[in-house]
Amino acid sequence: MKVKISSFCCCSATISSVPGFIIFLFDFHIHQLVSAQFRVIGPDQPVTAIVGEDIVLPCHLSPRMSAENMEVIWFQSQLSQFVHRYSDGKDQTEDQTPEYQGRTVFLRDSIANGSVSLRIHNIRPSDEGQYRCFVQSLTFYNEATLELKVADVFFPKVSLWIVALCVILVVLFVCIGLVVYLFKMKEKLAAELRWRRVLAHSENVIVDPDTAHPQLILSEDWKRVRWGDTRQDLPNNPERFDSRACVLGHEGFTSGSHYWEVEVGDGRGWAVGVARESVKRKGWIKRNPEEGIWAVDYEWSGHYRALTSPRTCLPLSEVLRKLGIYLDYERGQVTVFDADKEAPIFTFPTASFNRERVFPLLWLWGTESELRLCS
Repeated sequence: MKVKISSFCCCSATISSVPGFIIFLFDFHIHQLVSAQFRVIGPDQPVTAIVGEDIVLPCHLSPRMSAENMEVIWFQSQLSQFVHRYSDGKDQTEDQTPEYQGRTVFLRDSIANGSVSLRIHNIRPSDEGQYRCFVQSLTFYNEATLELKVADVFFPKVSLWIVALCVILVVLFVCIGLVVYLFKMKEKLAAELRWRRVLAHSENVIVDPDTAHPQLILSEDWKRVRWGDTRQDLPNNPERFDSRACVLGHEGFTSGSHYWEVEVGDGRGWAVGVARESVKRKGWIKRNPEEGIWAVDYEWSGHYRALTSPRTCLPLSEVLRKLGIYLDYERGQVTVFDADKEAPIFTFPTASFNRERVFPLLWLWGTESELRLCS
């Protein structure tokens, strides 16, 4: 018996026996199963995404064939909690993992050519990890694994009110900086103006040899004073200091403003300032305003002090080389300057001159100390 089978062949064939027909059907079925097999192909390298942006997880079938009537499931860890599921020609979102709801799109544009790619919107840091693309037909299934890496955004998208806030803060900081700068400039100009006013009252001061302690050596121009090794034999006149190594200026002041400078050198054990004419000349003298002395000293311990009652330590970070003394008689004010920096270092509270004459004062008690009045 011959049977013509036209539905299973490209051309007519004649089978000479029933067993041959059965063998033909079996071979044809096996051929169909083999031809229905496929591979799911994903990228070899990790897919990189940026927080807040969209990303496509690429995947396709090999050989290229339509996946329209297949089931495609994207998931991360467990098949029951899927990222996205496509089945029966449409998206199935009933059991979709909550964090992916509304954020996934199955790309069907090229599904007839075997594309089973998935787009994820608004990437989050928690999206990072491995993804599996599972594809199943009526007779076969396969899957591919790919990895998604999520980067930190260098320039994140922000809302307009945050941008406005940043702009306001920048403007505010600029304004504050400008105000601080102008304030400092105002202080600098005020300091320069004050210094010019001080210099306008400069005096050419010399010492009075009749008041000098016998241990002090004076220069011929009466501007330099140093500690001597021996006590000189000098007349013990009423104006001379006999126990404290002091000397007063030659001229005293009873009114107005006056300024002079004194180089203090590298020695320790000196005091510079002013003294009332009635200051005690004989015996022990206390160095404070109550005794009629307003001065700054440098003691053996290496500290600068204002000779107030009690003493006021001056927190100076650098060594003083030249001091300026400013006397405003009417205001009862005595200010000591760092003349090199043109900056005040101490102003005595209102001094009580008792309408007396006030003299420049130089005081030494160190063997290596030397003071010089500047012209």
